[in-house]
Amino acid sequence: MKPNLRRKILPLLVAALLTALRTIDFIGTAITKWISFPSVRSRTARRPGISVIIPERANPVMLRECIESVVKALHNIQEPVEIIVVVNAAPVLIYGDLIRRHPSIRWMFFHKPLWFNGAIRKGLKAAKYDWVYLLNSDMTVDPMALVELLPWRAPHVFAIASQIIFRNQAIRREETGWTRFRQLDSLPEIFDVLPEDDFVRGTLYAGGGASLFQKGLLRRFSAGTHIYNPFYWEDVEWGTIAWRCGFESLFCPRSIAHHHHRATNRLFFSESAIDWIFQRNRIHYELRNTLLTPDVRRTILDRVCKLETNACLEMLRPSALAMLLWARIKYWTYPYHKLPLQFTWHMRYMTPWSTAAAKPTLIVVTPYAIYPPSHGGAMRLQRLIAAVSEFFNVILLSDEAGNYHADALQYFKPLSSVHLVSGRQSDTGASRIQRIRSHSHPDLKIMLAMLIASRTPAIVQIEFTELAGLIDAKRRSTPWLLTQHEVWQSHQTEAAMSDDSFESHVVDKFDAVITCCEEDARLVNHPAVYVVPNGADIDSAPYIPSPQSGPILFIGPFRYLPNLHGIKAFLENVYPYLSESIPNLRLLVLGGHSATEAASRFQCFSQRGIEVMDFVEHVRPILDQCSLTINPLHGVRGSCLKVAESLIAGRVCISTNEGARGFSHLNSHALVTADSIAELEDPIRRFFCDVTYRRSRELPAPHILRECSWDASAQRLLSIYNKIIKQRAS
Repeated sequence: MKPNLRRKILPLLVAALLTALRTIDFIGTAITKWISFPSVRSRTARRPGISVIIPERANPVMLRECIESVVKALHNIQEPVEIIVVVNAAPVLIYGDLIRRHPSIRWMFFHKPLWFNGAIRKGLKAAKYDWVYLLNSDMTVDPMALVELLPWRAPHVFAIASQIIFRNQAIRREETGWTRFRQLDSLPEIFDVLPEDDFVRGTLYAGGGASLFQKGLLRRFSAGTHIYNPFYWEDVEWGTIAWRCGFESLFCPRSIAHHHHRATNRLFFSESAIDWIFQRNRIHYELRNTLLTPDVRRTILDRVCKLETNACLEMLRPSALAMLLWARIKYWTYPYHKLPLQFTWHMRYMTPWSTAAAKPTLIVVTPYAIYPPSHGGAMRLQRLIAAVSEFFNVILLSDEAGNYHADALQYFKPLSSVHLVSGRQSDTGASRIQRIRSHSHPDLKIMLAMLIASRTPAIVQIEFTELAGLIDAKRRSTPWLLTQHEVWQSHQTEAAMSDDSFESHVVDKFDAVITCCEEDARLVNHPAVYVVPNGADIDSAPYIPSPQSGPILFIGPFRYLPNLHGIKAFLENVYPYLSESIPNLRLLVLGGHSATEAASRFQCFSQRGIEVMDFVEHVRPILDQCSLTINPLHGVRGSCLKVAESLIAGRVCISTNEGARGFSHLNSHALVTADSIAELEDPIRRFFCDVTYRRSRELPAPHILRECSWDASAQRLLSIYNKIIKQRAS
């Protein structure tokens, strides 16, 4: 094609193609608003056995090393195994010695080049077993590489990637096996990253050079991907389609493969040819798998026009266009085509399916980061999950992915897997209706739908009323429970009544509701309401009498605004008077993450004797150093875990009546209440100054230890689970 003609015609052809794709997207969007395509089911028989498929072309020296490493690795597997070598466009004679050395290998020879996709398809057709390990001939595997992968096979798993290490360790590790993407010029740029730890992780796709696949699914997802010949990007599409059909791809860092980077491709292609093939196939992938926003269309048009002429003509030939349009139509039939792929690598897997399947599955969903537990709701979940994980295979789905850091990893151990998303819109000052809608956002909803379809849980437990809108994802007969950490029903203003009506409508759809205290339970109009109270760890340390003149303690993460508002009101209206009459009075405020920064904005925190601390993971040592605790909260529901912690530690807690919700029925001598924050002054002065009287009231009674323990709360929760599961079974 002449340059001038190319400049005129090519943009028109590409624009016409993009218009056709946009038309398909418009129709697909309209159809999927009314039609939900069913989840894809794995038809694999799941018989034991592994088939290793090695595509090969004129590289017998490296193939010898590859085969020897595979033979050693297969010796460690107690299942039927086979090795299939698919040789294409290379003479049989150069493999004579290898054939004699390895007579048990199944050799397949083809005169014409099959390229990567074609060679894999031939091997899949010949493979005996339901799981196949694809291995490039310029790769070798460690002796335990395959053993590390096998426990992670599961019906919902499409592929498990090995970690790739370059033989030449002097070059940058641009290929590791753990894959992600980032947005570049409005389109995804695929790249590999170094493993962060030894956890099995989610990955965007498992590379075809060293990964284990479900054979039946791979045959299905690889159909029609020969458009990527000779190589590159076909495995990215396999993984993309798999996720959108509800099948996960995993990365197992303990499974090690070694690679001579691009050793085979360099035998037949120049570096420049390899690069343009990569760029052409990248455009193929984007056209087949990316929503075409205006920015995306402009970027793709620019990239196509910069390709070499032959590459452009290949892309625009009738057969290629037909395959592209068909792939675009199929995109809209995938049940999870809106799945947010940017969160695939935020998944961690702690328990192999072979182990987890022995117990019923519980999916717990939370809108807030809960590890490490930096607020009351997080501490509650951490304790209860740890207790019930002995009886259930617990899967955690959580929003606020960006708030989980390395210090959270130690808390993942009781879980089977962790799935993190983000993307919630800001809703500061919003109504309850707006908060439910913003927290129950589409990315969280579709991830939950996929997990339910693939894991078939015994129970789905939604934490916090903000996520009640997720009930729209309920499709199965699985029981759904809602934990309302606070119940705000029964306000009488017109705006509150509107919120009440909306909230009641979504809460009614749940099979049962759990509250944290009896006071909240009485506000819920639902036929199945249960109470699982907050508690404390009764085994953390023995009781120590309170010090004569230790600090007063307030525990309350400022992220929960009633804590900040309550302590501010106390500091402005009560603390100045106490400070005048009590020499050397000290107040310690545990305000959670960034508390010192938040407190610096308010003059009341600068008074004499006040110390503000950021997040403290273990509060019991601090409780032991304090004389008493306060809980000056107003306008709250639910119950305050800090009250249970104070009573269990043997510290008098002086609280407002609202702050004492959930614990007043205990009739504890150590829980002293007042109607308002201002009325806390006198009891604080008396209990702080009269040490003998204070110590006579603080020692926890046996029934307090029993009823306020996390073990007691966990037993209540387990009994609720068992009751609901039995009811559903009958």
